[in-house]
Amino acid sequence: MAKNELIFDEATHTYMLGGVKLPSVTTAMKPLYDFTYVDPDVLRRAGEFGTAVHKTIELFIYDDLDEESLDPSLLGPLEAFKKWQKDYPQFHDLQRICVEKRMAHKKLKFAGTADLILDGVAIVDFKTRPVNLITDAIQLAAYEALWKEEGGSRIKEYERRVLELKQDGTYAYTKVNHKDAWLRFRFLLDFYNAAEKIKTWKK
Repeated sequence: MAKNELIFDEATHTYMLGGVKLPSVTTAMKPLYDFTYVDPDVLRRAGEFGTAVHKTIELFIYDDLDEESLDPSLLGPLEAFKKWQKDYPQFHDLQRICVEKRMAHKKLKFAGTADLILDGVAIVDFKTRPVNLITDAIQLAAYEALWKEEGGSRIKEYERRVLELKQDGTYAYTKVNHKDAWLRFRFLLDFYNAAEKIKTWKK
């Protein structure tokens, strides 16, 4: 394995860089989420649905989707994406966009996958639930940091966006820029790393 090769294990949702496990953006952000009172089966189904929607959109973008084979529950989000892409035609150009881009920050030792990036213009995260202006802002700030670490251009100000793909075939496209978002992610990442060190000490 190459020293700087990023490996992603889809089954465990684990990132490895040169044989070293890296926390994902969502892993570092876990303290912000509380699913204590949510039925585990509901959480699992929601996660599976979100994954299916992401895969559907990825295949559609690359013109490799058999729409007739889709589960009916995916048709609404797909129609919503088509409407959004029609309204924002700059995201048609496959020479300019990155889709499901897996990235690692070699200095800060974390990784993540951005749904869609138009270099120097916008970074877009697909959601199947309403936008959260706090957590989504932090998540996208982390993705932008990963993108710049990979050599990408700074995203245009206020163009970190969440694209909510709704079951009724409509969409919401929301700015989630926050001036403190990156600092908050750094705090969460430091907190995660400190907790991991404590686990090592306890062993």
